[in-house]
This record gives sequence, C-alpha cells and structure tokens, in this order.
Amino acid sequence: MTSITDGKSKQSKLPYPGNGKAPRQLDEFWFVRDHPKVGFSYKSFTFDVNTLTWQPTEIKYEADEVISVGGRKVMAHKLTGVIGEKAQTTWEDNRGLPLKIVQQDLVIERTFK
Repeated sequence: MTSITDGKSKQSKLPYPGNGKAPRQLDEFWFVRDHPKVGFSYKSFTFDVNTLTWQPTEIKYEADEVISVGGRKVMAHKLTGVIGEKAQTTWEDNRGLPLKIVQQDLVIERTFK
C-alpha cells in the first residue's frame, strides 16, 4: 500500500490475515454465474481504508424478495452480513450489483433514469 501525507509517499505491507494469501471472494460471481442456496454463508476479510486494517467479514444469502428502490418495485437478492462490527444488508440485481445497501444509519440506493 502507498500512502501520501504532506506530499511524501510511504509504502507499507499489510498482509492478508492467516496465510497472507487473499482468497477469491465467494460472492464475486453470485447471481451472474452462481446462485447460492438460501442460508449459505462464508467468512472472509475486508480491508478498511479508514483504519488500514483487515476486518473480519461474514456474508449470508438470505433470499430473493421484491423491494422498492429508485421509485420502482424490483426483484432483488438479499444478503446480510457483518464487516468488522458493522451489520449490513445489501440487495443485489441479477448482475450482482447493489440496488440498495443499509449499514447502520447509512442507506444507499440505486437511481434509475
């Protein structure tokens, strides 16, 4: 990692926890190529750019459901999880792209043209 402070570059190594080799995220191809069974979950780590640390992460596929987003009713794949100590719920489309993300008081929704 390279950080720049006051115009000065500093390189640091922040190895992935465990054996230092980051595995492919299991949900990378969910809904594009793979469709997990309801209730399937896995554990991994996510890099937090604010603290410059690896945070334990658990993701679980809950179910498909209809949600309202961007003024439309759409079918979405609901995922729940914990990143570090923050609970998060994400609804994704069939390409695995987020339609809506809820993390504590933060809500992010896709808009449509």
